[in-house]
Amino acid sequence: MDSQIATNIISIAIALITLGAVIVAIKAISENRKQAKDNWSHSQQQAKEERKHQIRPIMAPEKEIVSNPMTVTDLNTGKRVERQLYTSEQRIDWSWPYPIRIDLRNMGNGPALNLHCILYGNEDTNQSQFVSWDNIPVEARSPVTVELKHPSDLSLFHGDMVNDKHVLYDKSPDSLTNSWFSRIARLTLTYHDLFGTKYVSVFHYTIEHRWIHVVTEEIAGNPARDLKELNTQKKLGPKSSAPHTHQLKDPGPSSSSYAGGVGQNWDAFCACSFGNLNACDVGRFGEQSKVSGCLPELQEENKQYRERPAPA
Repeated sequence: MDSQIATNIISIAIALITLGAVIVAIKAISENRKQAKDNWSHSQQQAKEERKHQIRPIMAPEKEIVSNPMTVTDLNTGKRVERQLYTSEQRIDWSWPYPIRIDLRNMGNGPALNLHCILYGNEDTNQSQFVSWDNIPVEARSPVTVELKHPSDLSLFHGDMVNDKHVLYDKSPDSLTNSWFSRIARLTLTYHDLFGTKYVSVFHYTIEHRWIHVVTEEIAGNPARDLKELNTQKKLGPKSSAPHTHQLKDPGPSSSSYAGGVGQNWDAFCACSFGNLNACDVGRFGEQSKVSGCLPELQEENKQYRERPAPA
């Protein structure tokens, strides 16, 4: 009897040891698979980053800013005089009414797409700056001449930043380490690569008509915004956001509401966040019909919504 019990105990112990070994083996296999998957994902990410680096564009100016002299009529004397882009002190005349040209080169190994350019100076009005949107793709290691004009749609000011850290024009006080003569203008370029990654390049323009590189880097953020996207966002204003939904219930036919059905639930898709108190499109829940106009029930809620602080 005692030997039978001992045999059973030994069998149970062997079974438990075998089960433990199986569990350890399964766990090891699972960890190995996870590690292999992580290694594969890491190698894929490394390959993608390496490929992206290999085809990364790098845009930079090549020569001084040029514009042909123009013969104009002096309003004071009525005589024809020649007008230049540069003043007698070799500064840019920001009231120059004609386009200017800047020679750029893509120094990288991949094409630069969606190229936007802003040349910003010390003038306070954004209409005095020079802008060029949506330039043609620039092949790798290739030059391009960009024409910039005074904008009618520029909403960005000198303190607005690309990548949340690079202002469009540096208005910090003149100093020995940051002389105004080394930054009479500031050129900001944004562009995309084939993967859709966005980049910014910034250069100072000096009184000697030379370029000083400030930064070239990938634009971060979610979403990452180039110059044109920042300008569009600025035009919409800080309170612009996606339309939000109100749930309403019509109290009865006598209501001044557009609902017109007792106890009917409504979804009201409201555009009041875009600064138009009466811009509401209302459609009955579960049906196709819509009514344009703003429900009286929404007006106070719209007002409260619009007055909320903009999200950080």
